[in-house]
Amino acid sequence: MKLIRDDFLKYAASCSGIDGGDTNAEYWFMGMEWSNENDLEDDYANNTWTIKKLEDVLIKDISKDIISNSQDWRLEENMAILYRMLMSDTKENIFAKNSNSFKLNLLPLPFTGKSEGKNPHTSWTKNKEHRYSQMTGCRYFDEYVREVLPARYELFQRLLQKNNKPKTIFCFGIGYHKEFLQALLSPTDNKIDVKPNNVELLKNFGKNVFVYDDATHIYGGASSLIKRIIVCYFPCPPVGKKFTADDWKQIYDLAIK
Repeated sequence: MKLIRDDFLKYAASCSGIDGGDTNAEYWFMGMEWSNENDLEDDYANNTWTIKKLEDVLIKDISKDIISNSQDWRLEENMAILYRMLMSDTKENIFAKNSNSFKLNLLPLPFTGKSEGKNPHTSWTKNKEHRYSQMTGCRYFDEYVREVLPARYELFQRLLQKNNKPKTIFCFGIGYHKEFLQALLSPTDNKIDVKPNNVELLKNFGKNVFVYDDATHIYGGASSLIKRIIVCYFPCPPVGKKFTADDWKQIYDLAIK
């Protein structure tokens, strides 16, 4: 029995969860989801979801926020390290309106860190994300992800078909490895088995990076919409180890091959 709300699926297939930059950019950076529930304030009110148009989400130049509020944009600040390597001949800031970068998220709902609401066995009626159950019609996190991935695939394919083919899509969050591939390549394939062209061990961080070249031809016919997908670990955990300059250099080398 289908429980998820139709209006939420339409919201998920609209330009929700996009932060900024330029959709025609050669380099797309994809996080897992927003981390602040306040990001939904303008999107859900009076039990109604607002469909997000591209011009709505790109109206603000987030590059200025990243510079002035680095603590609130730690992931984006880390992404900027890689972007400066990729664009060594430019002075533009990452995710500026006319930059060569675009920032989006795999999923549309915000969660904070390792929230209890992301536990696939914990009902949303029993934790701080309890209102998500009413807002979406879903009861559990894994149910939400399964139901929403086809809508996200629809959004990403629309963006890819409308704009220039990106050189590389960087995906940050190895725990969502399969979901990144499903959302970009084939949302209905729960056992997606696209083999990476390359698995690179980050020498300092000690974890693997996965590289996929022209993987979409497997599902999308002869014409691939994505040149390269690179799936990495989250580079700035609240505690623990972070990427070093050498780790970023290794990812840079993989991106420009």
